[in-house]
Amino acid sequence: MPRKKKSEDAPVTVEQSRLAELRSIPRPDRTEAEAAELEQLVLEERRDRFVRLAPARVAKCVNALSSLGQCASKAGYDYSPAEAASVVEAIRDAAELLATAFAPRERAAEVSSFIDPSWRR
Repeated sequence: MPRKKKSEDAPVTVEQSRLAELRSIPRPDRTEAEAAELEQLVLEERRDRFVRLAPARVAKCVNALSSLGQCASKAGYDYSPAEAASVVEAIRDAAELLATAFAPRERAAEVSSFIDPSWRR
């Protein structure tokens, strides 16, 4: 799915303007104060992005799990105990990888190479 392009008419905040201004200054020419301000603005931008995106992604995941849970209805679906166990195991594995990804970086780096690319769209 292609990313949505930012509208050129979208309002630009003072922080966004200042961030763009600081990023345009070549690194060797930045003062210590400008470098510190840039670092702080980048951290705030990353935090804002997490706060904006995470709740919607969590809701989407919970809805997908709820939808998958409807497949457990024996009235509408036929599956073996082994197939059901396979579904639950895949979800547990994905949840464990997610928990590891949110763990301190040293631990997350150990497991990141085990993420199955077939889980991604």
